[in-house]
Amino acid sequence: MTNSCSVSETAALKAADPRLFLAPMAGLTDAPFRCLCRVLGGLSGAFVPMIGAAAILNASSRRRSLQLIDWLPGERRSVQLFGGSVGDMRAACTMLLDLGAEDININLGCQAPKIVKNGGGAIWLRHIDGALDLLEKCAETVDGRAELSVKLRLGWDRFNILPLAERLREAGFAAAFVHGRLGVQAFGGEVDKAALREVVRRSSVPVYANGDINGFEQAAAMLRDTGCRGLMIGRGALGRPDIFADLRKRFRAEESSGAEKAAEAQNQAEGLKFAVMHIELAEKLMRRDDSELAAVRRLRRHLQYYRLLSPYAARAETFSQLKEAARRLISENCPS
Repeated sequence: MTNSCSVSETAALKAADPRLFLAPMAGLTDAPFRCLCRVLGGLSGAFVPMIGAAAILNASSRRRSLQLIDWLPGERRSVQLFGGSVGDMRAACTMLLDLGAEDININLGCQAPKIVKNGGGAIWLRHIDGALDLLEKCAETVDGRAELSVKLRLGWDRFNILPLAERLREAGFAAAFVHGRLGVQAFGGEVDKAALREVVRRSSVPVYANGDINGFEQAAAMLRDTGCRGLMIGRGALGRPDIFADLRKRFRAEESSGAEKAAEAQNQAEGLKFAVMHIELAEKLMRRDDSELAAVRRLRRHLQYYRLLSPYAARAETFSQLKEAARRLISENCPS
């Protein structure tokens, strides 16, 4: 059984008012989903899906990669960048600045095989001196024209990032987002909160913790056990675009009752209402050079997380079919 937060702990959360970020996820943190999370409330910031430095520098792949940078009007222009060489990363930073980037997050945390085999992501953490040199060179290139942050894991195959965390401010960085596992662990095993707490203690910049945050209990425990400034949530937001609003509401509550905790899990039927909003936003924000079928196929990847809708979404080819299925399910499953 999960231990609930005491009144004093909940009051501490209210006073801290943690910042909440949506983690960049390939094929998922597109404009409609970011917009939906923002409209529902509680979100402090979000990044477009991770961009590869080599891909945007290569003429043959540049157009497709730049399509991922789908910032909306009024949205802060935040982007996460990965790459396997200092030269590519510096050149890509320059290109992103020219495109209007306001926040650039350097990814030294991705463990995906296709990223690390080309020298990007968390593989940089095998050699901390090299990782620090990369960050310093990127900061030299950006030269204060955008805010810089870094995404980290605890290390590649051992916990070794403390010397890097200590020098981030000196290197020109404003924040660190840290996943509480090693690169070789991928998403296996448990998040190491003790190590995260040490990173928070030693870091020269605010630390936002990441990993296995799926609701209030996990979020509150992460904040309490690590002392981090806030949270970055990725997989926990899939099918739960209201998670940021829910957490913000719970953090600001005077107390947390057992009845509220019993309602922690998302009501799948009520979640269908968010699915309808998601479909409508995807239709409204469809790219001009896109076909409806292509847009619907991309949207299916998200709709699988709205479980009652998933079987219908897999067969749909138009937005109208998706909305009709969702609304029918709402009438059948949601109380009036």
